[in-house]
Order: sequence, then structure tokens, then C-alpha cells
Amino acid sequence: MVPTNDMNCTWEPGPDPGVLYTFFYQSKKYDPNRTQETQVPIGQHWVLIKRESLTESDLYQVWVRSAHRPPSPGDPEPLLIDLDDIVKPNPPKMSPSVEYSNDSLEVTVTWTPPEWSYPQSFIYQLRYRNHSSPVWIQLDPEDTLMGHFVLQALEPATRYEVAIRCRLQDEKGFWSDWSPSISFWSVPAAPSSLVNLWVSASLCSPKPGGDSPLLLWKPLANETNLSYEVVFRVRGCDLPPVVHPCCQALLPRDAEWARVLAFNPTGRTPFANLTLECAGSAPEGVRVESTGNQELLVTWKPGQGGEPQEYVVEWARDGGTVQELHWIRLQAGEHKVLLNGNFPPGIPFQVAVSGIFPQGLGRSLPAWGYGQETVPLAGPALQRLQDVPGGAPVVAWEQLPLRQRRGHLTSYNLYVQAGTSPPTLCIVSSDTQNLTLRNLVSGGRYKLWMTAATSAGEGLPGPSLLFQLPENTVRWKVFLGCLLFPGLLLLGCGLGLAFSKRCLHICHKIPPRWLWEDTPDPFNSRAAWTEEEDVPRALPPQEPPLLEVEEMEPLTAPEAGVASQQPLPTFGYERHFLPTPEELGLYSAGQVDCAQITTQPGEEEMQDGGERGPEGTVGTEKSENLPASGEEGEIDTGPEMTGVSQSLEGSPLRLLPSPL
Repeated sequence: MVPTNDMNCTWEPGPDPGVLYTFFYQSKKYDPNRTQETQVPIGQHWVLIKRESLTESDLYQVWVRSAHRPPSPGDPEPLLIDLDDIVKPNPPKMSPSVEYSNDSLEVTVTWTPPEWSYPQSFIYQLRYRNHSSPVWIQLDPEDTLMGHFVLQALEPATRYEVAIRCRLQDEKGFWSDWSPSISFWSVPAAPSSLVNLWVSASLCSPKPGGDSPLLLWKPLANETNLSYEVVFRVRGCDLPPVVHPCCQALLPRDAEWARVLAFNPTGRTPFANLTLECAGSAPEGVRVESTGNQELLVTWKPGQGGEPQEYVVEWARDGGTVQELHWIRLQAGEHKVLLNGNFPPGIPFQVAVSGIFPQGLGRSLPAWGYGQETVPLAGPALQRLQDVPGGAPVVAWEQLPLRQRRGHLTSYNLYVQAGTSPPTLCIVSSDTQNLTLRNLVSGGRYKLWMTAATSAGEGLPGPSLLFQLPENTVRWKVFLGCLLFPGLLLLGCGLGLAFSKRCLHICHKIPPRWLWEDTPDPFNSRAAWTEEEDVPRALPPQEPPLLEVEEMEPLTAPEAGVASQQPLPTFGYERHFLPTPEELGLYSAGQVDCAQITTQPGEEEMQDGGERGPEGTVGTEKSENLPASGEEGEIDTGPEMTGVSQSLEGSPLRLLPSPL
């Protein structure tokens, strides 16, 4: 019991939990003839006796009996107790602060004894432990008699917990409960490692309306209660040092360099320097691949400026804060790294690689990666644009947000359903954002929806798009135009052939010759014909008559200017169009004596039943076979041969060849 509290009595419960018990207690020192009792609720196996019902330093006999039956053999025997033997003091009160000695690995803890009704001495027992350990270290009570204790051989920069308890010095009664524990940090050792500095992405890749660039650093491992001194160099001058808590500071405008050190009461680290100029060569070809176990493999190539002093690989989740930015430093010559971190499945992470050069930083374009790809959460929303000429509809969509992609998109799947027919799948590249739908039926009703696919599979569909195409009134116009175009083409080709030289040669055979000849034939002229002339009908072609021509001595050429004795009468028409034999060079100065041409006897009758023409002249059909000009039955011999044609009238002629 506690001197200022009640006496607590407990017992083992019986086999019947529904038994009602009565607790009895009787003073053996001051009032032995008085027995007091207290009813115990059903199911309860303990009872509290008020402090006012007890006498200090008295001796009591206590027992428990059932309320529904008389005492019987086998009941628990009465227990004789001394109040001084069962006293339990309150726990001591520990000071919430500790005292650090000159040795950074020693700490002094203090406490105050519990309250008591009269002066009393206590003994104490102390226990402590590392905050991360479940095991307590208990000290010997003999070492804690002075009201304070020195904890030695502590680990630097470690959090500890301490608790204490007490009992009466004469070892009567019970140990008190453990006091509430207090915690403290041991004095850290002087920091020795350099601070790992970096800057936010907004320094070399600013965005309109984005956050201001920040100088960031990581807290030193196993170091607590550290402060950080930051110095900036602006336009060649160092600003006064400023002490910041961990682990960021706002960059001033036009800052060129930053220096940071960590310190505690024990010591401080050297300055860590970082250039803030964005004048380096950025690495190229940054690629991020998932290894399948929530790790990211990052590869890259050096930029055009060659190898930097070192590389910095940074990554952050999409939409994360600046405090969630992580980075690691790599030596020059390393061009890949495996990132081990917290990469939940389907969450996009932005990765960038920077090179640190003496003249400044070079940051690559960011790349996106996923610790593990899953199917997209939704598909793109379709919208219809203006139809292309011809009536083909055009649909467009926006790229899925990164958080809905859940991986690198491999394709978009467009489903087109006409009425109640099964949908048709059209696979579209993930870089495409619009598509023209051709070969759709005019007047048809269509339903469209789209899904996105990653390496993990196809995702959920997006919102549907419904539309109906109008009737195609242009189809017949196009059909008629298609028929009319070949007709016009053929007509144009025909007209072109008709007016070409080749076509004119063909056309010469169709109309009469006199319509197209450049020099008209005199036979076609009727200028010398009389109305009474009856043109005989043409006879069938027969063998032409033979003429004997005797070779004569060449005649002397007539004198110049002497006219022919029998000039050929002309009417002007032939003279106008036909050239003379002299103009053609057919005759020389000598002339043929037509009087020497005679006929052979026995050839006066017509052969093959030929008929004579009127007035005893040979018909026109016969004269066509004479070998002169060969046209229209006349022999063109010039004016000198006129007598020959006159002497041959009335008998067939046959020309005899003679050498000239």
C-alpha cells in the first residue's frame, strides 16, 4: 500500500465466476475484537480498503468468504499482514533536463524523492536505454544513493531514455512504479564530412511562374543538433554568412557561388562549394528504364563539352515538393546508375543528369521513368474537329496526364462501332493526337472510344463520342464528273488528232481531192467545156495502143522570137496553173516532127470491143492509158505535139520505144 492511498488486496478467482464474495479484515494490535467487512461485486477478485479505515503500523488479519454459504473446510486461510511491510511509495520525480560535462560522452541525471508522511530514507534504482533499442540497462541501487547519477560511455549524437524507482531504505514494502522516462541527446562529435550541396531544377530550367531557385543540402549522417552557415558570392563579392537550419536556403539574385558548412558546439566542417552558373555542357541521351523490382536504371552520354568534374543524378516524383528532391553524385567517367529508392508502381518520376564544370553547371533535359509499369487508369477523351474536304470526319484527343498513364505509352487503341455491329479496332501511335476516319458510310451512326496501352497491357476506355454522318449529296456529282472527264479527254484527243498533220493525211482520203489540193487539176475545171458536150462513160481499162515512132534527125531550132506555126489554143485557166515544157526543162532546142509518126495497118479497129467516141475520136477512157503525163486521158506534149493528137483520131495508137 501507499501511505497516502488505499490498501489494495487481490486473490485468485475461484472456479465459479458467479460467486459473490465478502472481504473481512480485523486489527490484531489496536482493536482485536472488531471485524470489518466489505462486499465484493460478482466477478471481481480484488478490493480497495480506504486509508481512513486503517491504522498506521497496525497488524491486520484478512480473509475472503462466500456470501451464500457458511465457512467450510478448504476455504483460504486468513492472512496476517503488517502495514509497514506492504507499503509502496510513489516513484521519484526526475529532472526533465540533463547536465553535460566536459566529456561529450558523459551526462548527469538528477531526481527528487517521493513525498512521505514523516522523514524517510529511500533507495533508488536507475535504468536507461538507447531510444531505438527495446532493452533497458538497470544500474545497481547502491550506486544511486546520492540523488544524482552520471551516465558514462554514451554514444555520440544518440538519443537516450532514463527512468527511476524507489523503496524504503529498510527494504520494507515494495518497489515503486517506474517514473515516466525522460529523453535526451548525447553531445555529438565534431562533424567532419562535407555538406552535400545541390540546387533546385528551377535554377537552370526556369518556368514561367515557377518557384524561386533554392540551395539544397542533405543533413549529415548520424549528426544531430547541427547548424549550417551559408555564404553566397554575388558579382564577385561574398555576402555576410547566414546561419540556417537544415536544409535549404533561398538563392539571391545573380548568385555565382555558394558555400555551406555544418557546426555544433564540438566543432565544424570545412566549407562545401558549388558553382551556380549555368554555363556547362549538358549530358545527352538520358534514358530511364524499369528493372521490374521498383528500381530505375539511368543511362546517359557526355555532352559536347566532354567529361565534367562530376555528375549529379536527381529525381523527384511528379507533383512532389522541393523537399522530396533526391540526388546522388558520381565520379567523371560513370555513365549509368541504378537508383534504389521508394518508387511505387505506376508513379512517374522525373530524372535529370547534370554535369559540374569549373565554369558552371550543365543540366540535361528531364526524362520520365516508372519503378513498375501498370495499365493506364483511363483513356483519352475524344472530340470531333472540322471534316476534311470530301466529308471524312476528323477526331482529336489530348495526351493523357502522367499520373493516369501509369507507364510509357506504346499505342492508342481507337474503337469505331457502326450501329450495333461489332467495333473495329484501329491502333494509333502514341505520338499521334488526331486521326481522319475514311471509308465511313454516309448517313451512318457511329460510336467511338479510345484506350491507352503500356507494356503492362491495355487500360480502361475513355469517354465515348457519338455522331452521325450526313447523306453524301456530292457522290453523284463526283460520279458524273468521273464519267464526264474521260469523255472530255477523248474529245480533246480527237480534236487534237484531227488538226494534226498525221490526221490531215488521213482526212485527204475522205473528201474530194479538189477540196484540199494546193494546185487544182485542170481536168476538174469546166471552163473549156460546152453545154452540148456529152462526156462518154469510162470504159474498162484495156491495153493501150502501140505507136511507132521513127528516129528523126533533130530539127534546127527556130529562131528566137519566131512563133509556132500552129500554136495551142489556151483559155487562160491552164496557162495560169500549168507550167510549160520549157519551164520544166523537158525539151531542148530540137523539136520532134509529128508528121513522121504513122500508124500501123490493121490497127484501126478497136480492140476488146472498144467503142469510138463522137466524130471518130478515141474516147477519154482509152486515152487514159497513154504514157504521157498520165492524167485524165491526155498526153501533155506541149504545143509541138498538137498535130500528133489530131492525126491519131479515129484509130488506136501504139507507141514503139525508140532510143533517144
